[in-house]
Amino acid sequence: MKESRILRYWEAFQKVSGVTGEHYLAEQFGYGKQVGDESAELIRIGKKTATTSALELYEKMSLNPKYVLTVLF
Repeated sequence: MKESRILRYWEAFQKVSGVTGEHYLAEQFGYGKQVGDESAELIRIGKKTATTSALELYEKMSLNPKYVLTVLF
């Protein structure tokens, strides 16, 4: 279920942004369910408006993301 919602979100993003490609990365915030849920709630209520991640972490996984999407379910 969540995978199909993420895919629909990705496809909608592609339509409005012009981004092409079939690859995206969907991950949770933080280092566990509780931290992830708390972060998502802060976004939902408008207190958290930005996030960051170390490029080195993506480079180690051979990923080079150009876009990062935040999807709340």
